[in-house]
Amino acid sequence: MATDSEREPAATLRRCRAAACDIAAAESKADLFERTAAATAELFGVADVRLCAVDAERESVAIERVAGTDVDAE
Repeated sequence: MATDSEREPAATLRRCRAAACDIAAAESKADLFERTAAATAELFGVADVRLCAVDAERESVAIERVAGTDVDAE
């Protein structure tokens, strides 16, 4: 039987793969940026994030934390 420390990396990997699949399904740049913000919230355990800057020329986004509450990890 796997210990908690052995299960945690596997669960994190599953969450990362799910987030990557969700981001890859984006239908537009705006959708891509929104999905990236949602994945950031999920993977880094922050409850509320929002896009605060989009640089179309560099195709980059800045994401900031809105609220200081953490979400419970699974």
